[in-house]
Parts: sequence; C-alpha cells; structure tokens
Amino acid sequence: MNSPTGFFPFLVIVAVVIIGIIVSKKQEKEDAQDFDDISTSDEFKQRKLNKIVRVSLSGGLIGAIGTNPRKALSQTIHKYNTAGWNCHQILPHTTRNIFIMVLQIIILVVTLGIWTFGAGYLVLFEKDITDYANKPE
Repeated sequence: MNSPTGFFPFLVIVAVVIIGIIVSKKQEKEDAQDFDDISTSDEFKQRKLNKIVRVSLSGGLIGAIGTNPRKALSQTIHKYNTAGWNCHQILPHTTRNIFIMVLQIIILVVTLGIWTFGAGYLVLFEKDITDYANKPE
C-alpha cells in the first residue's frame, strides 16, 4: 500500500530541480549584474566606459551535463560586441563568502547533487567615447 507521504520527498526534489532549471536558463538569458564605471584619460582627451558583466553557470549534475562555459562566454561577448563594446578581460568568478558556500552545499544536498548555482566568469568590457566638449582645436 502506497501512502501519500511517500511521494512528498519525491515531489520536493522534482520541484527543486524544475526551479533550478528555470533559474539557470533565466541566468543564461540575462546577465545577472552590470556595473558601469567611467575612467578618464587626460592625455588623449578620451573617456573609457567600462562595464563588468557576470556570466553565471550552473553547478551539480545539471551544470556538468548541460552547461557549456565556452558557449555562455561566446554568447555574452557577441552580445556586447554588437553593441559596440570590446572585451578587455575575462576572470573566473568564485565566491569566498562562507555563507554562500554553505548555501550551495545545502542546495546540492537537498537536490541530491542534481543542481546548485555555480560560479561563473566576470567579463570586463570597454568602449571608447570621445569627449568632443574638451577636444583641442
């Protein structure tokens, strides 16, 4: 005889996996964080506009099977290149926050190793903007 409570842990795991897949696809489609910074160069009278984009990847079994870091980086770089940005640097992004690390482990255990949010990459883009107001005659 099957009891309804026997299916509850299975339903929780299925729900967490579905939520994980949705979140991972959402993170791949849109960038998690964009930061703008302006640095000026007095010598050339140009401004460089910098942008840092975080490319998020999935962890666990879903991340090992379904996540392609090269493709995620390529898509992000292509997206910003078409908008006029140049890729300046790519850095691996790992967390050193103990709370986030413990949360990742808890999510990995709850999902039986199927999914957790993973690390990713930080991509630094730059764009030259000529400062016409201060251009020497």
